Amino acid sequence: MIIPLLQHHVAIFGYFGLGGLFVNDSLGMASNLLLFAQGEDIKYTGILGVLFIYYPSYYFGGLYNLVINCTMLSLATLFFLKTLFATGICATKRHISFLFFIVIANFYIIEVLFYPNKEIPLIFLTNVFLYYAIIQKAKLVSFVILLLSLLVRDAHGIMLLLIYSFIFFAPHLIVRHPIRILFVIFSLFCLISIRIISELQLLGDFNYILDRNIALANNPDSALSDSILNTLPSYVSFPIKVFNNAVGSALRPQFFDSNDRLYLHGIGLWQLGLVILFGGMTWLYLLFKARITTEAISIGFSILLAFLVVSAGSYTQARYLLPFIYWLAVVPIIYIRLTFLIGMVSTLTLITLALSVLGYGAPIPLGIDVDPMFY
Repeated sequence: MIIPLLQHHVAIFGYFGLGGLFVNDSLGMASNLLLFAQGEDIKYTGILGVLFIYYPSYYFGGLYNLVINCTMLSLATLFFLKTLFATGICATKRHISFLFFIVIANFYIIEVLFYPNKEIPLIFLTNVFLYYAIIQKAKLVSFVILLLSLLVRDAHGIMLLLIYSFIFFAPHLIVRHPIRILFVIFSLFCLISIRIISELQLLGDFNYILDRNIALANNPDSALSDSILNTLPSYVSFPIKVFNNAVGSALRPQFFDSNDRLYLHGIGLWQLGLVILFGGMTWLYLLFKARITTEAISIGFSILLAFLVVSAGSYTQARYLLPFIYWLAVVPIIYIRLTFLIGMVSTLTLITLALSVLGYGAPIPLGIDVDPMFY
């Protein structure tokens, strides 16, 4: 709690060599909320849910955001635990404590606690969705939850709709042959790019999501541009994007900003990258080898399917897997020996630090240290 409480005291953090105190998307959402509250015309697409959740902050300030964000994280934990125990995955109090620490100690999550954001509502809604879809088998409630997530981040809602379709309309396939189905989907994305899907208008009224994704990736001034990948055929670019999303954030983090300060925002994404790397590998192993319940198989299939869908986008953005952080983090904690896990994380940390210092890390960011609305 120290970081969000002192977030605006930039000089204090700068004195200790810390930077990257704010998340650009959250600042943008706070600005849009202010304009909306003042009656200005804004684009509601993709942020209507955010405006609804965080509108009271216009009157009560960042304290409201802190309360609602902590409430949603608490409820997300509650639904996660209800789902976890129902899957038959054996977790001890030590496992749960370690997991909760990984979630609340993520700097990305810490930095948005006082701000409107999409990540925390989606963490909550995703955990609720998985509980009602996989454990309760409640079609209507699950569908309502994915519609709500559609209002927060439209692309995430479409992804949950795809998961919903498999869970309710092909349950035997994903339980009996999860790896084969995932391989078929992987192969399809290798053959059919997101551009082709957009041209075919497969999403109907929601096709603007694909068009927006393509436009951002093709904009050379955009930070999301992956210009080299977009010139390659999909059977080459898609495997590369899968690899980038699996290991990129963990192996090529942004530890320092252009002022040689520790870049807290980049460290938060690196923490998520480690969770994605170890969590993804563990779920893949469980679906391949381990004897787990049908509910656990459905959870693992859903997470890996989401990973493939995120990778199918026109640019590499592992951050979109943050709503699954609980499920990605829990399995390595349970199924990988703690000493080995700590050793692997420590080794990767030393390697990535060395690469970063030697100039082989990700491009150095400027970092955002001032909230323009505050000053």
